[in-house]
Amino acid sequence: MTLFAAGIDAIGAYIRFRRQRRFRSPTSGSQVSAGPHKRRPARWAGQRAFAERPDVQQLAAVSATAAVARYTSLMAGIVFLRTAKFDKVRAFYTEEVGMTVWLEQHGIAILRHGNLLIGFHRQPEADLDGLITFFYETRDEVDQAYVRLRDVALAEPRENPKYKIYHFFGVDPEGRKIEFQQFLHPVPEIPGTGAATTSSA
Repeated sequence: MTLFAAGIDAIGAYIRFRRQRRFRSPTSGSQVSAGPHKRRPARWAGQRAFAERPDVQQLAAVSATAAVARYTSLMAGIVFLRTAKFDKVRAFYTEEVGMTVWLEQHGIAILRHGNLLIGFHRQPEADLDGLITFFYETRDEVDQAYVRLRDVALAEPRENPKYKIYHFFGVDPEGRKIEFQQFLHPVPEIPGTGAATTSSA
């Protein structure tokens, strides 16, 4: 069991214990439950003993802090782009590129690829400058993206010796330039994800 999983178990045990309603029996004086598990007071006692152990409480606190830190490090920022073809653009990036919907608001779709967040905002005019790059850990993933997006690709994947990448370019339904690439050399780890891309054959 990992530190994070053990911490979650500890938190769960503590929450279950705190949520149980208990009262003292007028005949025996022993504590029984007012809830559906009134025949298992020994189990509650075991959960309480486990949850109140100093080492378990410390582990739960550390794991909860780590979970919050990891989440906030992944959600560091959003790039917003205006789009005049909201429905087509949303469908393209989710169904063809493979992004997932992170959040939707009125006229806005925030899409996610790894730790990349892009928000498309329905507007009369579109932002078409710049370049959106999706990078992958392996050459095979780039090739798979090319197979999916062959109709909008500008050329087949190739190696670029200047930048030491394997990549190809394409365009989205509004004409934005998009790129799919793999780094052919080791790159720094992305904080909070544990992910680092290295070259592969």
